[in-house]
Amino acid sequence: MAVCLVVAIVLSETLLLPHQIDTQVEARLTEIRDDLQRLSVVEAAQDRALLAQYAEVLNLADPDHVFFSTDASAEAPASEVLQLYPSESSSALAASIKLPSLRATITADLRKHNLGYLAALFVGLLLAGLRRSPSEQPKEEVESRSIAQADVPMMVRRSDGAFASCHELAQFGCWEWCAHSGMFWCSPSLAAVMRNTLAEQVDQETFFQSLYPGDRTMVLKAAQAMLHEGSEGEIDFRVSTASGECRHIHLVSRVLRDDEQRVVKVVGTCQDITERKAVEARLRKLSSAIVQSGSSIMIIDILGAIEYVNPKYSEVTGFALEEIEGKQPDLLSRKWLNSERYELLWNTIMSGNNWRGELQNRNKDGSLFWSLASISPVYSEYDELTHFVIVCEDVTELKDAHARMERLALYDELTGLPNRRLFFKELAELFDPTTETSTAAVMLLDLDFFKAINDTQGHGTGDQLLVEVAERLVSCIGEGDIAARLGGDEFAILIRNAHNVNHIEAVAEAILDAIAKPYYINSYDIQISTSVGLAWLPKDADTPESLLKHADLAMYQAKEKGRNQYRFFNENLHRQLQTYVQFSREMPRALDAGEFILQYQPQLDLTSSRVVSVEALLRWEHPNKGLVSPDAFISVAEETGFIVSLGRWVLEEACLTIREMAALGFDDVRVAINLSSRQFRDPQLLSMIQQTIAEFEINPANLELEITESLLMQDVEVAIETLQALQHLGVTVAIDDFGIGYSSFNYLKTLPVDVLKIDREFIKDIPDHQDDMEITAAIISMAHRLSMRVVAEGIETKAQHQFLAEQSCDVGQGFLFSQPLNFPELLSFLCRELGEE
Repeated sequence: MAVCLVVAIVLSETLLLPHQIDTQVEARLTEIRDDLQRLSVVEAAQDRALLAQYAEVLNLADPDHVFFSTDASAEAPASEVLQLYPSESSSALAASIKLPSLRATITADLRKHNLGYLAALFVGLLLAGLRRSPSEQPKEEVESRSIAQADVPMMVRRSDGAFASCHELAQFGCWEWCAHSGMFWCSPSLAAVMRNTLAEQVDQETFFQSLYPGDRTMVLKAAQAMLHEGSEGEIDFRVSTASGECRHIHLVSRVLRDDEQRVVKVVGTCQDITERKAVEARLRKLSSAIVQSGSSIMIIDILGAIEYVNPKYSEVTGFALEEIEGKQPDLLSRKWLNSERYELLWNTIMSGNNWRGELQNRNKDGSLFWSLASISPVYSEYDELTHFVIVCEDVTELKDAHARMERLALYDELTGLPNRRLFFKELAELFDPTTETSTAAVMLLDLDFFKAINDTQGHGTGDQLLVEVAERLVSCIGEGDIAARLGGDEFAILIRNAHNVNHIEAVAEAILDAIAKPYYINSYDIQISTSVGLAWLPKDADTPESLLKHADLAMYQAKEKGRNQYRFFNENLHRQLQTYVQFSREMPRALDAGEFILQYQPQLDLTSSRVVSVEALLRWEHPNKGLVSPDAFISVAEETGFIVSLGRWVLEEACLTIREMAALGFDDVRVAINLSSRQFRDPQLLSMIQQTIAEFEINPANLELEITESLLMQDVEVAIETLQALQHLGVTVAIDDFGIGYSSFNYLKTLPVDVLKIDREFIKDIPDHQDDMEITAAIISMAHRLSMRVVAEGIETKAQHQFLAEQSCDVGQGFLFSQPLNFPELLSFLCRELGEE
């Protein structure tokens, strides 16, 4: 019994894959239309072509017969088809039409299928008809086919090259499997699709042998279902090529049935989809990374409309994608950004550049939070900017901790006055050369015999006395002036507009009178006085530190003169500074004479009590003055430039100590040395450190360089470059005396620093002062969030040790553990730690 196959390919772009049809494929299909053996080409209206196997087109007189046309499902009576043929061939075709035959019809809409599917369908069905042998067909059908083939002038010879080209472009191979005989046939192109798996020609045996072991059972079950149950469809599987490569194949099958709906054969195609699978795998990985990311991720289009947010974003904000899809993201709106920052952000990303910064946003419940956002452009395959990816990290807790620390660190908790940090910040602004300021004055004062009151009448009475003194100080100064508590019973006054000496003297006398009035606290009548030192700005100093030093000298002169009075810094006090001049002359000789020494104070891990590092402390064994602390000579060395030579000696001694400790088995103990301001700015610093490390052949990580907080803030950009270069050398970088300077959190988080050292001023009053405890806890928390280790200086009591350990402070240093030691004493200390002599 004959099989009727009617297949059409509409070449009009309006029906087949609009805007996507490949011109090369279209050309190849046209070749098939023109050259395919045993096919007639019937030219239809409107430049559309119908490809039909005319010898198999039987019984078209049936008005219900369906074949492909421009509408994909139009009726085509035999009379209409005959009109499309030349008159001389219509009789032969009519003779063919009269023969009965089984019809196979296709009613799928061409516009709903991709090109590969249609090509596979076309070739598969075509081969199913072409491969039928004459012996399988009724005699009258064979005769009719012979007449048609002899008389129809539009018959052309089959072009194998056209088939091969079409297969190659579509990247598929065809196959056919007979249900009765089990015979398996495939096109030669199937071997190319399957990368010549086991042979140049794929047959049934090589086809199944090439299957990837893990997929073989699945494919065999599918094959049995096709032959015995008539199932059809599409499956993906893997094959192993002759070279050992694993390829992915997409198989499409269609079942042909007889009049009794029994399966006659199964036909189909195989297509290599390895590259597509690789792309899909990469997309799945990227998608999984976005979905599983611990960061909030949002994708917006070029107009700012939200297209996607990942689960983390929904978790943080409470907004599901469905609630905000298509809307503008709140964090990029003008209400959170000033005009300048808003314009900068959008100009940056619209020009295709990345933007990074902090943005404020609102949760679904209305609460505000802060995000550290990174916005990156996304381009299409045509290099057109289409989307932006926004990655956000919630930094609300970090900013809240910083704000809290700022509040605690800027004001004295007991008195409410600005503390040392804020006072220095305000004072430093007056020394800024870009700030226009008139003459100002600084007063430094402390309470006479306050310690005696504190000891005899209790700390509670002493604290209340400090509170009342603070109130009286504020009442004596004008608007815009500052009264600050620097610590203990030490206070400072900044008079911004010091008009003349009389004005300053009047303020000083008012302070003396106010402080001297009686106090009645906790049933005690208290009488106290103060001594005041004054210095002028800019006449008496060119830095905040030196101005306070001069005011301090004046205050001590007031005490020496009998207390309860004030003194100005003057020439007599200036003569006291001649000692520094003497030191400036003597220090170079002292270095050559070996009078400078290093002492080492151990730094212990607060969890294991193991020594992890030591701080090298410089001392001067003066032949007349005895052991001189660095406070007396470092500033002179800094000002004269001698600090460069002295610093090189300290570096060499520290490296020698590291080498000798390593030779004795203490190769994991770091040695920390201080870098002064002039050293830090020295252009030869990096080369000097690198050469010294190489000379002494030490592990650079065992050398720790300490830089003060205030030094780093003098020029942040230069500081960052220098710190990065130091870290590149492999040395450890630490911020010393943290908390008493005036660094900004925004700068601190950008500094490449390994260790943060909390100044002893915050440690000494623990656990008596709650504000110091809270500030210290906040500093430790902040440093850990920035991946810095924390060292607490000046630990002298077990209570301080316990508190710091509870706050997860990493390392401690102070007299509780050890006083500064010379090198032999240090070795003994380390040996005792190990239980050795």
